[in-house]
Amino acid sequence: MFVVPDEAPRFEFKVGEDVYSVPQVNDLPLGDALRIKAAVDAAGPEGRSDALTKAAFDLFEAYAPGVVERLTVSQFTALVNAYAGDGEAMGESSRSSD
Repeated sequence: MFVVPDEAPRFEFKVGEDVYSVPQVNDLPLGDALRIKAAVDAAGPEGRSDALTKAAFDLFEAYAPGVVERLTVSQFTALVNAYAGDGEAMGESSRSSD
């Protein structure tokens, strides 16, 4: 019998003295991942970057309320790049090797 793991790894980061954590990209709740993918797909190639930025903003606000308001644009960009580097890029699905 397969047992679904009850705890998913988290991406931890620090802003000032405060430590935050959010689900890693590949461990987002399925509903969140599908909403991000749908928003990115709906935005099309020209709006992809804006859609990903909005998705990242919403994600960090949902799991670490208030943290985004503490960041500058360059700090937010660095955080999102570190987060995306922790797993697959946001809004992209893995390819099957089948």
